[in-house]
Amino acid sequence: MRRRLTAVLKLTTVTHAILAVGVVIHSRLTDREAGIWIPLTFVFGLLGVAGYLLDR
Repeated sequence: MRRRLTAVLKLTTVTHAILAVGVVIHSRLTDREAGIWIPLTFVFGLLGVAGYLLDR
């Protein structure tokens, strides 16, 4: 059970880090300020991405 939880937490961390990098790349390509959305995306994943994309 503990190994499974550790694996899920590692996968979640990697996935959220990739999403946060995606926000950084998108903000640079579109010349938008990512601001607080980078750490929020790292912590909350898809909710952070949605907030970033809807924040205009």
